[in-house]
Amino acid sequence: MRKKTNVLIKNMTCIKINDRLKKIVRDTVKNTIKIKKNKINKKLEICVSLISNKKIKELNKIYRNIDSSTDVLSFVMFDLKKKYKNIISNTENKILLGDILISLDKIKEYRSNFNTNFEDELKFLLVHGSLHILGYNHTNEKEKEKMFLLQDRILKNLK
Repeated sequence: MRKKTNVLIKNMTCIKINDRLKKIVRDTVKNTIKIKKNKINKKLEICVSLISNKKIKELNKIYRNIDSSTDVLSFVMFDLKKKYKNIISNTENKILLGDILISLDKIKEYRSNFNTNFEDELKFLLVHGSLHILGYNHTNEKEKEKMFLLQDRILKNLK
């Protein structure tokens, strides 16, 4: 039986993140991680960093060699498909699955461009980033279809 998933939230912007938004972050990530049935008998940990366009552009250039801002970046620390290959754990016996970085500036931009609300855009990016942490990708049409169908299903269940 899988133990608890801990979601760490780092706000690296000047935008105030209230307790309601923190709960949305934690609940969304935890509900997405649940879809992957694994037999790891340790606590899982994911870090979500809320950052600026400037910072995400810098990181996108460094890690993906793409010189533009993006909405979300995911960094996998533990590959669930290759059990215990890259364990990063601490003294509390937690496994760090990875980091999700989200541009709050992009959320605000999308909100006005697509006439959506901040919370829905945040949930979308959290689910998308969490699925990448779980090993899903969209580098080809088959992977993209699988990931996006799952993403839509999770988002529908969050409503």
